This record gives sequence, C-alpha cells and structure tokens, in this order.
Amino acid sequence: MSYFVPRTCTESREDGAPIEAGRPSDDSIDWFGLLSGGAPSVGSGCPSRSLEHYRESDAYVLLGAPGAGKTESFKQEVECGGGRYVTARDFITLDDRPEWRDTTLFIDGLDEMRAGAADGRTPFDAIRAKLDRLGRPRFRLSCREADWFGANDRRHLKSVSRGGEVKVLRLDPLSEDSIRELLRHHPDIEDADRFIVSARERGIDGLLANPQSLLMLAQAVSGGSWPETRMQTFEMACRRLVREHNDEHWAAQRNRAHSESELLDAAGRLCVLQLLTGRAGYVLLGDGSGSECLGLQQVSGGDQATFRYVLQTRLFEAPGESLAAPTHRQIAEFLAGRYLSRRIGDGLPVGRVLALMTGEDGGIVSELRGLSAWLAAHGKTSRREIIDRDPFGVVLYGDVRGFSREEKHRILECMHRETKKNPWHSSVARMDSRIGDLATNDMEEDFREFLISHERDGARQRFIFIMLQSLAHGQVIGALSDLLMRTVRDDSWLPGVRRQALDTFIEYRDQGIDTEGLRILLEDVHAGS
Repeated sequence: MSYFVPRTCTESREDGAPIEAGRPSDDSIDWFGLLSGGAPSVGSGCPSRSLEHYRESDAYVLLGAPGAGKTESFKQEVECGGGRYVTARDFITLDDRPEWRDTTLFIDGLDEMRAGAADGRTPFDAIRAKLDRLGRPRFRLSCREADWFGANDRRHLKSVSRGGEVKVLRLDPLSEDSIRELLRHHPDIEDADRFIVSARERGIDGLLANPQSLLMLAQAVSGGSWPETRMQTFEMACRRLVREHNDEHWAAQRNRAHSESELLDAAGRLCVLQLLTGRAGYVLLGDGSGSECLGLQQVSGGDQATFRYVLQTRLFEAPGESLAAPTHRQIAEFLAGRYLSRRIGDGLPVGRVLALMTGEDGGIVSELRGLSAWLAAHGKTSRREIIDRDPFGVVLYGDVRGFSREEKHRILECMHRETKKNPWHSSVARMDSRIGDLATNDMEEDFREFLISHERDGARQRFIFIMLQSLAHGQVIGALSDLLMRTVRDDSWLPGVRRQALDTFIEYRDQGIDTEGLRILLEDVHAGS
C-alpha cells in the first residue's frame, strides 16, 4: 500500500494534565493520581494535531502500536519538511556523520534496540550520547508504545534536547475517512465501504485502524476468503506474499517440490535467527562479517537455495544493495513465532527457547516481546509460561482470540499482578484496542468476579480501569451492563474508573444494548442526587 494519508497525533504532558480540554496524559507514571483527577476520559474528544504542527519543536518522541505507521510518518515528514531519516540501529552503530549536525534527525525504532549493549550501556544511552556529541541537533525518536518507559525516558532525553524539553506524541489510529481512502487506493479492493462492513460483521474491524494490519487484511481478503482472527489474517497474507514473486521464479521453486508451508518455515527460521541475534537482516553476497547483517552460510538446517529464494519474495525487502530484511518487524515476529512453535512441537525444549528471550529479571526482554507473543499465539506448549512472564505483551503483540477461558483468566490475573508492580502498564493497555480480545462472551463470569470485588487499593483501581477498556473494545457482554452502571454510581471507585465505566456503558448502547439506565442517571445528576 504505497498511498499515504496524513496522520494525526495526540500530545501528552508530563504532569498528567490534558494539553487542552481533552484526555489526561498517559505519560505520567502517577496513575493513581490520574484516576483520581477530574480530567475527561477517553471518550471526551482529545485534541489531535498533524505531525506538521510539531515541525518547529526541538525534540519529540512518536509512540504507537506495532504497525501503526511510525516509520512511514517519519519518512513523510522528511520528504515534506526536510531532515534526515535514520534507523536507531544505524544511528548507534555508524560513525558520526557531518550531515547529522545541522538538521532534524528522525531516529526510527528505539524499541528494536532496547536490549543492553555489549559494553553495558543501553541503546537508549548510546542514542543520548551521540546526540550530545553531535551538538544536540533537533531530533524525533519513534518507539513502540509498550516499550517506552514513560516519564523516566522523557526525563533522560531532556538532557540532550536543545531547548531542554521533549514532547511525547501518540500516533492516532486511522480515522474512518483515512481507512476508506487507503482502501480506495488499494489495487485489490474494489469496494471500500463493503470491505469495512464485512470486517465489522466478522468482528475484526479493530484491524482497520492500524495501517499494517489493514494492509495484511486487504492482502488476505484478495485471495477470495475472509479470515476470522488476526492470526489467520497474518497467515493468509504471508502465504500470498511468499508466492507472489514473479511467475518464472514461482514456477521454478514449485519444481523443487516446496510447499507454501515449507517456504514459510524457511522464512521463519531466517526471522528467528535475525531477531534472536539482533541483526538488521541478511547479506545476499559474502559472509556478513563486519556488518550488522547475517550471512546465509551462517544459517544451518536448511537448503541454501531455498533460503535465498525466500529472501527474494515479498516477505522481505532490500534496504540496501545485496541486503534483505523482513518487510515489517511484525511479519518477522509472526513467522518466527510460527517456526519456533513447530520446532517445539517436534521436541525442542520450551525452556531452551525462552532462556534466549528472558532477561535477568525473569521477564521477556523488550525487543523480543513480539516474538514471544506470537509464539504463545501459535502453540499451547509455551503459552502459560509466556503469559506469566509478559501478560500485556501477549495481548498487545500477538493474538489471544483463540485462547481458552482459563488462559484468558490467567492473563487477567497476571495483569493485576503487574499493575501492582508498575502503574505504567495501565497506560500501555489503554492505547490499544487489542485489549478487547480478552472480552469474549465466555468470559462473562470472569469479568463479573473481578468487577464485584470489594478491593479498592491503587492496583485494583488501575486493573479495573484496564478491564473496562477491554469491555469497551471487545464483544458486547450484555449481561454485564447493569454491573457497569453500578460501577458508575459507586463512589468507592476513583472518578477515572467511573468515567470509563460510563464510556463503556455508552459504547454498549451504540451497539444495540438497552441502556435505559443512562436516562435515569441523567435525571439523578440533574436532581443533584
């Protein structure tokens, strides 16, 4: 999808207050204070501005979900407003460039580099050090939302900002008009409106607001059938990408008797090695020594000709001469998780795999959260342990639609545990509609159990806020509507929780659930009771 629609973003202030009369900031770590405050909630109409509005800013961080369009937005800003685009990897590893000093730097992909460097400094510190060494030019930095460490990261970046300030912007989801415009420019979609209606009828319209997911869905549907889940969408799209090369190459490959599944396995093996080693991709010529890429001869356990063929399919792109890298990190994570799940099914020990993804604290290291989430989505064997280590990542980076009720309940329990340790998780869950995948009809009693709890400490308040977000984005569980209104009226909940309960109740009304309670509530408000 080469057509680009202008994107908007929402700015957060570090003190937890809204920029104008809009939603409070997620960026402050004081979520107890936020939920206690009087600012309007998610449904209030937050101020959104174009990225162009921030072209004169000394520094900003652009946050978004995987596939939200951070890279394309940066490239579009460079094209329209000037500056230099550089990946975080290249910015850290390449020697200082004179052209980086007197320009605006668009540094893309902090989340892909957040593991500790070999000398003990984090890539975040390495970026800060280089910006300082370059004389503190204007900069923009992109990061996946779930891998941004909030106020702590912002505070450290201020020390290398020319003006001592750093704005934090969140890329807004695609608007309905933008979705329709993108679909109208997609070569495989004849009727954009019908496409949107069909996605809603199947309950996967949440994929539409994310450009990468929208593209994957359009590619999958162009094959003639509709997927039912995010995982099916990726599977169908990857099968199309691996065979849509050119007719001569595809015919030659088929003569070698390789099926689509075998080619996807080969691609998955390449993606696993790339992600686990932190490399940028593969060199097609040479052994990769002295570069940030792997050489194909370093990949064992497969046919070199097949690996070389796969690198030339649309699953991969060529960022430079004789180089190949996955077209998007989400695709690499999906294929790698798919491959590892199959290997585990063949006897590869789960513990050995997870040891490669785990940090000293026992959690999944930041840049491998997407891989571990897709591993959990593809296979049950590793699912429970990954849920225990990273419940938020499993939901935000993978696909939990097909998980059992018991597995979803465990995710909720682990989320509650994590909100006790780190209030920032409440902000992370709030920004992504995938949290709604936990709210399915079979989860009615589980949600009821948590919502009727008498606990009211800070962690419980934040956790219930997350659950209400899930209900707002998930399947309508009509039997919980009365409990939602009870939460709205219960002043033992913080105002932010009660407002979210009201937003969710209104969402239920918009989806056809009888919400006479809204009229009664309004009458009580007017009566002062």
